[in-house]
Amino acid sequence: MFPVADDFLAALREREASHDDPGARQRFGSVYSRLIKLTKHADPVDRDRALVCLREGFSAEQSAFEFGCLANTCGQIVEFGGDPAIALDPILDRVTQQLARGREFVGMMQQHLHIEHPNQVAEQDWDSLGRAHPDHAWVIGEWFALRFMGVAAMTMLCRNVDARKSARHRIELVQNAEAARSDNPYAFYLAETLGLVDDERLLVLDTQRELGFRVHLTAIRNNFHLFTLLQDALLSHPSARDWTGPCVKPTIVAVAKGERMVSDVSPNEWVAAGAWHNGQVTDTALWDISSAQTPTTWIWGEMKPTEIPEQNGERVIVLRPLETARSWDIAFFTPLHPALRSSVVVDEVRKIV
Repeated sequence: MFPVADDFLAALREREASHDDPGARQRFGSVYSRLIKLTKHADPVDRDRALVCLREGFSAEQSAFEFGCLANTCGQIVEFGGDPAIALDPILDRVTQQLARGREFVGMMQQHLHIEHPNQVAEQDWDSLGRAHPDHAWVIGEWFALRFMGVAAMTMLCRNVDARKSARHRIELVQNAEAARSDNPYAFYLAETLGLVDDERLLVLDTQRELGFRVHLTAIRNNFHLFTLLQDALLSHPSARDWTGPCVKPTIVAVAKGERMVSDVSPNEWVAAGAWHNGQVTDTALWDISSAQTPTTWIWGEMKPTEIPEQNGERVIVLRPLETARSWDIAFFTPLHPALRSSVVVDEVRKIV
């Protein structure tokens, strides 16, 4: 048991039942602050105990806003170090339903709140919109509930590979996130996260050095993302100690790994890194990169590693000395979440003839 978590659930129910009565809202805020303070400084066992208690508070009968508030609180505790898997399933169940109504919410707000699109509404303007349109203010709560559920789901999925792999079997979730991605930013992030390539293995043949590498991929968005991290993995490996060719750009690699957010890098730093070209930040190829099936044709960067053709039961990439310059915009792999870590790891190296 975690008593303050029980207190939080009671205060949340009271706030919802009283239709946000000022007294109930104040009591809720007090209990919420206490819960956050305690879980932030709790040991891992107590933090997970709080999550277990909060998970029991989820109910299909809750309003979307009440459910979203609870989901968001669970997400905050996960950010403090709580187990991402504990409360994830009920959140994914409910966010699947909420995503299915994303287009409906946008249409309602366009028709009744007279806005062009909710993504263009400034944060400080939502309260006045609700007061100006009390008969349709409910849709604002539904929109915010989708945000809270989406943020919580991202917080948990980005920290747990197994959770992402399991979530991809939720076909309705994947389809609903994809369908709503242009209407809601959290739908976009969820769709991209569910579309990541995790736990995939490739065979990479370096014809110039006559080496074969088996590599393991985690959280790769597309083949441009793969190219950037693969080049870094190969040149960071001890087998590259005699390498005399061009090197990777560490700042771009850090962004590709998710170790730095794009907003943390100044234009001057991009220029100093040699990555700023005509107003774009780009990475460059160090090899010609093709599949074994079509060795004279570049692998398409916009596609995913899982679309690289298989040969004898494994996906094979062939590296040859660079003949034609190629570059790609880092927009193809800007980090989706500060906690998400992407990687290409060399598992095995062998000499090839």
